[in-house]
Amino acid sequence: MLPYLNATLGGAVYTQSANALTWKKGGHNLVSRYEIATSNVEDREAAIKELEGLVDLVNRTWERRGEITPDYALHHGRRDGTLTNCYCD
Repeated sequence: MLPYLNATLGGAVYTQSANALTWKKGGHNLVSRYEIATSNVEDREAAIKELEGLVDLVNRTWERRGEITPDYALHHGRRDGTLTNCYCD
């Protein structure tokens, strides 16, 4: 799943050897390996909202996996969380 997210999220950093993906969105660090986690949120309610949105993004990406070429590369480019080719509507 993570290589599909890596292919669609600008600023994501996928580390294949650790099977982990990090992504910064709105000043919040989002990390996925075996679990999804976030940091730098105001409170529990904000964390829940952030994580629910990410779960939705993961599910929509999985539904579209046939249209996406997985990206296994480690990118050292933009880290600002700007979305590219992301269907986040």
